[in-house]
Amino acid sequence: AMRLRAAREARGMSAEQVARATRLPTAIVTEIEAGRYEQLGPAVYVRGYLRSYARAVGLPEVVADVAPVAAPVEPELMPAAPM
Repeated sequence: AMRLRAAREARGMSAEQVARATRLPTAIVTEIEAGRYEQLGPAVYVRGYLRSYARAVGLPEVVADVAPVAAPVEPELMPAAPM
């Protein structure tokens, strides 16, 4: 998260400019920069967001691939209804 933000700032881009370039809401860009990946949904989406952000600020996508992502969401188990 810090590496992405540092790359954004080095390019002189605002969070809003990254949001426009990635077509992500600014709130998601803010959550990424804060490292709050658990707020962003399933890990598959988080990886996509990180890849998009990395591309927008000129970092190799591999940086986004190795970044920590949210843990998979475990489904809530419910007892089966009696038949």
